[in-house]
Amino acid sequence: MRFHNNTEFDYFVIVKDIYLKETKVKINAQDRSAIGKQIDNYLNFEFNRILEETNI
Repeated sequence: MRFHNNTEFDYFVIVKDIYLKETKVKINAQDRSAIGKQIDNYLNFEFNRILEETNI
């Protein structure tokens, strides 16, 4: 189901600091796609890094 009014929803990202403490961060609806792309880039980077380590 698609909703055309994104202002109705609250978006959160859960992040961990260096001490592994989790923090929930609220993001704006208009920033959701940009943050999603950054998360995807990070996950692709980590996946490729793991692949390189296993191919040694």
